[in-house]
Amino acid sequence: MRNTKRLPAFPPAHAQEMGIAFQPVVLTTDETVRVFAYESFLRIGNPWCTSSLAELISAAELDGSIVDLDSWVMAEVCHRLYLNPEIKIWMNSSQISLASSDFITETVEKAVSLGVRDRLTIEMTESADGDLSALRRNMERLQMQAIAVVLDDVNDGYAKQCLLDSEAVLGCKFSFETKRLMQVDAGTRRAVIELTDWCHRNGKTVVMEGIETPAEFRMARDMGIDLQQGFLFARPRLFDELAPIGSSMPIP
Repeated sequence: MRNTKRLPAFPPAHAQEMGIAFQPVVLTTDETVRVFAYESFLRIGNPWCTSSLAELISAAELDGSIVDLDSWVMAEVCHRLYLNPEIKIWMNSSQISLASSDFITETVEKAVSLGVRDRLTIEMTESADGDLSALRRNMERLQMQAIAVVLDDVNDGYAKQCLLDSEAVLGCKFSFETKRLMQVDAGTRRAVIELTDWCHRNGKTVVMEGIETPAEFRMARDMGIDLQQGFLFARPRLFDELAPIGSSMPIP
């Protein structure tokens, strides 16, 4: 099923439709790799074009229309959670949106009305600088409704690593770029290990993104990062192709 929508409010010049793709976040052990959740990815154009998507998000964060865009994604994600009670979805949202009281209210109302709030996790992105006090306040509102929040790309851009001390934040994700740097820079590797250890001591989850080779899989696992994501496990796919949470995957 390819669910798309025309974009009268903010269409990129050369892409007039958008849809949602999903990539698994996997839980790894020495013996198994299993689907833990799915991250949703906005896609635009036909075929999907990631460079146009980056341009769209950048422009939307500048002019404020990102709140409308994130609201559409949120509604689509909640609808899919309602359609398939066997999955959990992590949804990217801009700090601009997450600092908006209206966006939080709309998200809570949609998730509660569809009965999916316990299977929805919001990833706070790093590409725009949201108001810290508003973010803290709104994270607490989401926590009260059992809607989880994690910090995406925690070492990049405007990521709010300081929010990790909040009980409303479940954990964080290390980006492809952080994974690349830690392989060539000892300081980055030490920082990742230290933050991972801190998260584990404080009951926070840690995900390593951009896992593409068996060696990277083992590196992350040996550091204690048992939640991983990347092309080694699966490329983003359509909703109808998703396996239930807990499904086994090949061990790299």
